[in-house]
Amino acid sequence: PGSRFLTAASLISSCNSLLKKVTTISLKSMKPLATQLLLSLYPHKPHMNRTHFEQLTKTIFQEVLRQEQERRALQRDMEKYVFVCGTQAASPEVVSRLTMTILDSIRRQKNVQLDYLSISGGDRQRRREIAPYGIVCRQDVWYLVGCLPGTNELRMFRCDHIQNLSAVENSVNRIPDDFSLEEKYRYSWGVWTESEHVAPVLVRLKVEQRFANKFHTTMYHGSQRVAVLDSGEVEVSFRIAEPGEMLPWLMGWGDTVEVLEPAE
Repeated sequence: PGSRFLTAASLISSCNSLLKKVTTISLKSMKPLATQLLLSLYPHKPHMNRTHFEQLTKTIFQEVLRQEQERRALQRDMEKYVFVCGTQAASPEVVSRLTMTILDSIRRQKNVQLDYLSISGGDRQRRREIAPYGIVCRQDVWYLVGCLPGTNELRMFRCDHIQNLSAVENSVNRIPDDFSLEEKYRYSWGVWTESEHVAPVLVRLKVEQRFANKFHTTMYHGSQRVAVLDSGEVEVSFRIAEPGEMLPWLMGWGDTVEVLEPAE
């Protein structure tokens, strides 16, 4: 107080606090921000040790670039290891912490361990070790996709049944380079059928006019296509690996939806 001299430590602390508040700013905005921070510091340069000033400028740019690199790395990981199919990504806040742990484990080629609530096992939790391959949101439910160690069989684990998730540091998990969640589940309607090597079946529906807008505004599957008929009804088509998985959803529409294809 009362002094026009600022220590390098206090400036670095102040700048770091400010930078933490702008982690969501794009690189296009972040570089000018860093420049503005540096320009605002230049009036203090004559009163600072040269080494301290260089340390401060280095801290500013390293922090900005580190945050941008982390954002880009996270975006790349999510594009490769997170696949959402359906109306929306249900309650993303519920799985945000799990997602970060899973993606970090995949990046570091580690297995994860977790306590899993198995409904079929009498609501008992079981400790499991999983080799994670990614996360899928299907029909508004999030799933961890992974293999049990020593097997190549992919399994689905509901994220809302997972507790105490952590990385297994003394493990190695190598996902094949050609693996793609999107390719594997692109034509699946539910979570039990993989579609990677299955020829999709064309499913055509005729929807009553009063529900037509629902199919214009809601994407139930990535393959969904909508065509308006002269009657005002709409024809909705999908390409699905196992159409039988659609039955519970179709029954929910009652007689407002007619199945045109497949005949069976």
